[in-house]
Amino acid sequence: MRCGDTEWATSDGTLSARNRAGPVERGLCAAGGVTSLALLPYFLRHGWRPPPFEFWAALVGGLGALSRLFSGGTQWRLDRATDTVERGSRAFGRSTVERYALSQFTHVELRERGPIADAGLVSSVLYRVVLKGPEHTLILAGSHDEDETRALAEAVTRVLGGGLSIKGGPVRGVDERLSAAPLRHLPPEPPPGSHIRASRAPQGLGLWLPATGWRPRRLVQAAIAGLIGLVSPPAFLGLWASRVGMAQETAWIPATTVGFLVLAGGYLFWRVAREATSGWHIAASSRGLEVVRLGRWARREPVRIPATRIHDIDLRQSSDGARGERELGIIVDHDGGELALGMGLPRASLEWTEGMLRRALATPPEAHRHEAAQIPTPAARQRV
Repeated sequence: MRCGDTEWATSDGTLSARNRAGPVERGLCAAGGVTSLALLPYFLRHGWRPPPFEFWAALVGGLGALSRLFSGGTQWRLDRATDTVERGSRAFGRSTVERYALSQFTHVELRERGPIADAGLVSSVLYRVVLKGPEHTLILAGSHDEDETRALAEAVTRVLGGGLSIKGGPVRGVDERLSAAPLRHLPPEPPPGSHIRASRAPQGLGLWLPATGWRPRRLVQAAIAGLIGLVSPPAFLGLWASRVGMAQETAWIPATTVGFLVLAGGYLFWRVAREATSGWHIAASSRGLEVVRLGRWARREPVRIPATRIHDIDLRQSSDGARGERELGIIVDHDGGELALGMGLPRASLEWTEGMLRRALATPPEAHRHEAAQIPTPAARQRV
């Protein structure tokens, strides 16, 4: 199997991997190395005395590119029986081997870095498999494909016998990513003051999460949107009139600019207001999740994720797509990507909701129907 430029395989408690530059990278290294080294005789032939930075940049760049081209790559071997981790590399006929005790490492991490420039052409995210311990941290492989990186991370975790942390989430065993105790009774009470509502129905568990409200950060964002949409247009018009004048031939320029500023400010304020005033309704069962945003400006199209496509539910820091900021929230990791829930809510509310979602997914359908039948109806409560 592959993870980026790394080929790996497992067998009887061992994992072997070899990282070598791909054909595209080798071609770029060859071109870069030859070009960089060709600069040196060019400088000398023309009698130039290049600045130190240019000279050493050309030399180091050429040697570095050629060393990558002719290197034998890096080889890894993890062996549970001998409790060893070996990392070997070969360059220009010289081999080096580093050895560690496998027991020195406690868990595996799948880290996300990016977006970054890929060959200076496109922007992408790089995922890395990291072997983590109290004293040592070893990067095993990296790839822009999350699925193949996850496959390698899970294989390393099984050889290590420890846990796996995905993108900063909690450390769990590979086979415990969605494990939880089924719901046998009514859901426990939400944390005091959380304003979370829960209900049990034959179809599963229903949760209503409140909107995060106008917190100081959102107030600042709304103020910035107001400056763009309300303050900037008259200020720009005044500056334009004093410097250029309001001639008919050029009137379209300030008109277009003012219209753009008003629309941009209005759009930014709408995005901030939607996030501040929109809550979540989540229907969870063994069949999967259905999520709907609730609010005046919320998108009401439900998002449905079958249980067979859900990899994990974590509580971790993540970027909210609406604002591009990292906040604590519940991240549903599935085949189609990630779904963020409750971004910005208090930690106690998020921890309770994460646990309830896990338990609802682990609860058989008949258990939901049985418990829902035990809940007295409003009419029955009045008779009592």
